[in-house]
Amino acid sequence: MTQFKNKIKQFGRMVQQWCSPALFAVLAAAVIVGLLLFVPPLNGYADNGDFYRMMDAVGLYHRLGQPYHMVAYINPTYGIRQYFNENTAALFSSQPLFIRLAIWLNQLVFNRLVFDIRFQGIIYYVLFLGALYLVVRAVTRGPGLRQYVLAAVCVFVFADSSYTLYFNSLFGEAAMAVTGMAAVAALLLLARREIRPAWRRWLLLAIFLLSAGLLITVKQQNAPLALSYMVMALGLLPLLPRRKKLLAAGVLAALLITGGMTYKLITPEFQNINRYQTMTRGVLLMDKNPGKT
Repeated sequence: MTQFKNKIKQFGRMVQQWCSPALFAVLAAAVIVGLLLFVPPLNGYADNGDFYRMMDAVGLYHRLGQPYHMVAYINPTYGIRQYFNENTAALFSSQPLFIRLAIWLNQLVFNRLVFDIRFQGIIYYVLFLGALYLVVRAVTRGPGLRQYVLAAVCVFVFADSSYTLYFNSLFGEAAMAVTGMAAVAALLLLARREIRPAWRRWLLLAIFLLSAGLLITVKQQNAPLALSYMVMALGLLPLLPRRKKLLAAGVLAALLITGGMTYKLITPEFQNINRYQTMTRGVLLMDKNPGKT
């Protein structure tokens, strides 16, 4: 029994030597999420009718002769338009950036005419693992069994299929999940003054600004988050030298402007869609006095 305990301790020391808590979390999540997204049968979220907003913007269409399921089943492939796309985006969003990157990767290694939704999953999968690494780095300190337990808790929370199934879809929630994780993790790491050398702090600041900006612009509903992230980032000002506080103030102003522009760029078409939804499926459907409401 003593020899068995000693072997367990030796194995634990070896793991701590070669695998940090953050790397442990990334490896565990990579296996769990990878099996769910990329190993048949294909898993993801089905279209509830919202996919058209992104499909029109990036030049995807439902393939002729292929069965298309609404709500019930995930659709694994879409056609890629080979002609001028006359459709304009129904809303201003940063989500097409992620989809266009997936289409480019799909055309590079798979097919120029058919888009496999798993390439969208690959983009989010890689970004998710990077964001998870930052999250675990931010909430753990050094080796130790407790740090690995905390890393396992992070995997349990963030690698949950209710989040990761969005990766194999055209819903904006996938982009919101990875950018939200990265932004908060970068902010937490910046609050720890031991981050060295200086270029790493600048890199974290860039990650925070980019992630927060993308998160705010994924959906118009996220515009108020600009104020929330600005308030969160205010806590960094006392930690910065006086010369850098002006730059930090500029970053905060940029976030606030981004939120305001996101709200300002809501198109009349999108407003009409929301009004129609309110009348047919929303709060006014069963209201006794919809005019007053």
